[in-house]
Amino acid sequence: MDKHKNKNYANKMEYLLKFSELDKYFKKADFTDVKVFEGENTLRKFIASMLSYYPWWIVQLYRIRNFGVVKEPVSNCTNHFYVITTVFYKHWTGPIYSNLIRPFHHLVVSRIAQYGLWH
Repeated sequence: MDKHKNKNYANKMEYLLKFSELDKYFKKADFTDVKVFEGENTLRKFIASMLSYYPWWIVQLYRIRNFGVVKEPVSNCTNHFYVITTVFYKHWTGPIYSNLIRPFHHLVVSRIAQYGLWH
């Protein structure tokens, strides 16, 4: 993601940067993406549901990506879930692979998060 071109990136990051524990995931990452989803689940239920969505192709992606989730309470029953993906290239092929799958990344994260919200 081009952090400078995404107008919403700064807004998303503002909340996340309050957590110094996340610094190590952002500072040296070669690619970072943050998507925000709104729902009434608890953080535990959201993550458990996300991880229970496991078609074979998703299981393979879990092996090569780092992702995290942060919850921001919005009201008594509504939360924002920040789904964070970070990629660290290990080989020269990393940027090539990343650019090939990037268009699908957005679909995959949205699909997993939607599953987390509704199951």
